[in-house]
Amino acid sequence: MSLRSYPFMQALLPPSSCALCHQAITSRRWLCTACHSSLPQDRRHCLSCSAPIINRHQQTQESRCGQCLISPPSIDRLISVFEYDYPIDWWITQFKFQQNTRLASWFGFQIFQKIICDSGVNVDCLIPIPLHSKRLKMRGFNQSQLLARNLAKRLNLPYRLTSVKRIKPTQAQSGLSENARRRNLNQAFSIVEAVAPRIALIDDVYTTGSTVNSLAKAFKAAGCRYVEAWVIAQAPRKR
Repeated sequence: MSLRSYPFMQALLPPSSCALCHQAITSRRWLCTACHSSLPQDRRHCLSCSAPIINRHQQTQESRCGQCLISPPSIDRLISVFEYDYPIDWWITQFKFQQNTRLASWFGFQIFQKIICDSGVNVDCLIPIPLHSKRLKMRGFNQSQLLARNLAKRLNLPYRLTSVKRIKPTQAQSGLSENARRRNLNQAFSIVEAVAPRIALIDDVYTTGSTVNSLAKAFKAAGCRYVEAWVIAQAPRKR
């Protein structure tokens, strides 16, 4: 049986077999050690966009790629767990569009582990990327909010749902070029209340960074000093 026909994680009940290879397991992690190790980890290195650093001799924990040095993004740090590749892309699709909302727990745990192991917690508050009210009504939930709530509980941090509103019903970002994404998000967000000076924006996928950078720019204009972005996966960039 392929993963695409497998009822992923059996609604997150404790499994008796790995969700990928179906070998017997005894842990509550839903994947055996070998399959978890084979997941497409995001190993890119730029602090701000996670792109590769070509000169590996210059890599440090504070390294930035040439593009981010020339034109610094509004976010100060990007934390991405996976490459947007199979099976992660399939699971995110199930999470967002097939209402498999209980995947938020597994995805939240993966982000949590990445933060604790790589950089530690450098923020005071979590902000999920908001959906416009029309899209929220159509989908029935905001996947970023579910991730933020799960992470807030794990990290003992507050998360805010009312600090920002999406005031422009933008076209879906998927399939748009980087320039089109930026135009699409022009004046899309409104900051409606003060937040902590150091925040993390929570989203599912980072592609060009247009969404998180647009929102980070708005928060910094409203007084925030430091903004991270935490995502499940980073997708290949389209221009």
